[in-house]
Amino acid sequence: MNVMIIDDEINSIHVTRQRLKECKYNTTVVGEFINPVKGFKAIKEKKPDLLLLDIEMPGMNGFEMLERLNLEEINVVFVTAYDNYAIRAIKSSAIDYILKPFSVEELNGALTKTKVVLRNGQIRAEAMAQKKPTYFVIPGLRAYEKVNLNEIVYAEGQRGGYTKFVLKNGSKAMASRPLSYYQDVLDEKPFVKIHKSHIINVNEMKRFNSGAFKVIMSNDAELHLAHRRKPAFIRFLKDK
Repeated sequence: MNVMIIDDEINSIHVTRQRLKECKYNTTVVGEFINPVKGFKAIKEKKPDLLLLDIEMPGMNGFEMLERLNLEEINVVFVTAYDNYAIRAIKSSAIDYILKPFSVEELNGALTKTKVVLRNGQIRAEAMAQKKPTYFVIPGLRAYEKVNLNEIVYAEGQRGGYTKFVLKNGSKAMASRPLSYYQDVLDEKPFVKIHKSHIINVNEMKRFNSGAFKVIMSNDAELHLAHRRKPAFIRFLKDK
C-alpha cells in the first residue's frame, strides 16, 4: 500500500513513519510533506492509496484539502491532536480519525479499513458531493455500506462497541463503531436519543406509551424510553 503523510510538524511525520514500519501491513511511504500546499500538488503525481492527513495546518487545513480531492482516487485518514473534529470527519467520509499520540494498533485498524475500501469500491466518494448530508457511509464488519438517513428506523448500541442500524425495508446494517460515535451525526430532527442504547427516527414512531415508557416504532419494535429523558422527549414531540 502506497502511503503519503502530510503534517506540518516534522516530529509527527517521523513518528507516523515509524509506526507504519511496525504495522502488520506492508506500506511504502511515497511522500512526506510539512507544507500542505506542496503536499496537495504531489498527490496527483504520486497517487497514493492512502493519505495520512493532519487537520490544523497553515496555508491549507485538512478539510480544505479534502474538499479539493477526488475521493475516487484517494483515501484519507485524519491524524490529529484535536478531538473536536471527529463528527466533521465522519460527515466528510474520511476512512478513519486517529488522535495523537496513537498506537500501532490504532494505525493497524485504519490500514485494515483502507484495505476494505480498496477491495470494495469507492462509495465514500459520493458523500463528498452532498451539500447537506442525506446519508453517511459506515465501516461495517466486511465492507463499507451507505446508509440513507431517511431509511433509518432506529440505531441501537451493541456490546463490543458496535452500532446496529435498523432500516425501513427490514434490513440491518452493523457498524464497527459505538453508538456515541454517531450521536452527534444524528443530532437533528427527526432523530432523538431516547436511551443510552437507542437513537430513533421520530418519523418512524408509531406511538408512545407514556405510562410504560415505551416507544413503538413502525416495524413494531418496542424501545424503552429512559425515565430522565421523558420531559425532553415530550418537548421534542411537541416542537416537531
